[in-house]
Amino acid sequence: MDFLANALDLLEKNAVDELKEAIIGADHDTLNIAFMELFAAMMNKYDDMASEQQCTQPLLAAIMHLNKNAHVKPKEMYIALMDVYEAVRAPSAVQLVLEMLLELLGEMNNNCMDEIRDHVLPSLLQERIMKQLVDEDIARVDVVHICGLFIRLFRSSGCKKADLLESLISEVVSCLPQTSAGFGALIDSSFTSYVDLGQNPASSTLLIASSQHSARPCIPVVYSADYRFERCLPALIRSLSVRFSNSHNISLVLEVLQGFIPAISELSLSRHRMPLFMEFFCALLRTCGNVGLGDIHDECLKAFVSSLQRFEPIAQLLILRRLIRLIKIDHLKVSLESQVMGWLIDLYRYRMQKYPIFKAELGFLWAELTELRYTELHESVHFYTALLVLAQFQALHRINKELLREVDLRVLGPLQQQLADWTTLTTTDSGNDERVQSLPFLQFTMLQTRNYVNQFLSKER
Repeated sequence: MDFLANALDLLEKNAVDELKEAIIGADHDTLNIAFMELFAAMMNKYDDMASEQQCTQPLLAAIMHLNKNAHVKPKEMYIALMDVYEAVRAPSAVQLVLEMLLELLGEMNNNCMDEIRDHVLPSLLQERIMKQLVDEDIARVDVVHICGLFIRLFRSSGCKKADLLESLISEVVSCLPQTSAGFGALIDSSFTSYVDLGQNPASSTLLIASSQHSARPCIPVVYSADYRFERCLPALIRSLSVRFSNSHNISLVLEVLQGFIPAISELSLSRHRMPLFMEFFCALLRTCGNVGLGDIHDECLKAFVSSLQRFEPIAQLLILRRLIRLIKIDHLKVSLESQVMGWLIDLYRYRMQKYPIFKAELGFLWAELTELRYTELHESVHFYTALLVLAQFQALHRINKELLREVDLRVLGPLQQQLADWTTLTTTDSGNDERVQSLPFLQFTMLQTRNYVNQFLSKER
């Protein structure tokens, strides 16, 4: 039996120690001839064992002996690594291939380096790292490790594609728990890479947050608080909009906001600066609709209100109206839309008590809400409750009788009919517990609202 056949047979039988001895005892020419097929077989075996969480250390030692003793040319080794890279799946196997590739970089020609920069790095980010991020079965420390290898390969290959690095930091690293082993070193290498590329670290929420309490913050504290907030906007918007957004990267956004917002005086930002911030409010509102964020969901709501409060009253009014309009015409997609709309109406109503402009412009809000309807009762309770409470507030505070008369005709009347229709549906489909529980509350609120409205409308001027 020749060397390759014997080696493959030993590998098949899991006789790793014997395989290692056979490799050590073979001459360079024999190993060179067998290398491509044997290396692929051993790496595939390593991948299988790693996937099954078996001990891979003996096999790894055998692979290292094969690499050391075969004396294959750098080009052949590169081809072997690329073939294996396409095949392996286990995180530790991918990491092993990347570590071998890094060791080989100094001996590779320009064509190979071009392929790494143009194809390997983008593929590594999109097809490996992004998928590992959303795979909950893969330990976070493994994702941190492969991100570190990506940055090393990025720097060592001389890659200048800043968008790749920004995607890694904003869409992956920011979404990892900061308590993971090696996370601090990953932040340091990310910061260094940004600076080396001539990129502004302030374009990354992660780097802003990590430097916020350091001696050298990304955004110097000599700037005014509102200007620093403005400088952060692109990074914050990107973090709020990433595909795999989770509690980790949203926590970074909140950390940055908590570092800047309190230093900005309430009502100090003028309406002229509102266009710069609309995209930020849209992105933050989408996050506020994500109840899957758990404990930090309430913090997102508070951050939205706190950010809004920095603007002068007319700007706050325009922002709220604009957000309601964008949701209504489907230009702004939010989860739990009716609940979010109800919350925005509540924010508007609360400001009617503090700022006269909100009372004066109430007709524009009702114009947006008049034709808005939701078909599912249990999903729209918050919206219709907010609508009814707004009408109650208007009646009790004697605000614009003629407007309220129109509201009674165009909003409350049709809504009362819709409640009657839902009552009929609930009677015929009594098994729908959510409808049964929601309907009495809305019916009572409607009755109360019509009473207040009728009292106001029936009074003489």
